[in-house]
Amino acid sequence: MTADYTHRIIIISWKQQKLNLERKSKMIKLTAENTAKAVERCRQLKPRVRFIADRTFSVQSANNNNSYTVRFDVQNGEKFGQCECKAGESGKYVCYHLVAAATANIYRQSLKRQIA
Repeated sequence: MTADYTHRIIIISWKQQKLNLERKSKMIKLTAENTAKAVERCRQLKPRVRFIADRTFSVQSANNNNSYTVRFDVQNGEKFGQCECKAGESGKYVCYHLVAAATANIYRQSLKRQIA
């Protein structure tokens, strides 16, 4: 298997994951109030976060071997996030996966601003 072929498979897989996430999960407006419990849970569990693409991350569940794709967007200065876990699919709750990925996203965006 060539590197180019493998790269295409990864891109197709990522695009499919993105489409699945957009269909299943709803964007949640992120505020200090609705993230407080998830922040505490994230501090306790310390999940692993992996960068996928700009504002898109994969977060390893602390409870099992599942990984969840988390995506962020900024609309009119307001921050939104979505996660493909059960809590994220409902669009009502901020999960610890969102908080973990948000921490990585904030750090990554600050580095991009410093370089620019």
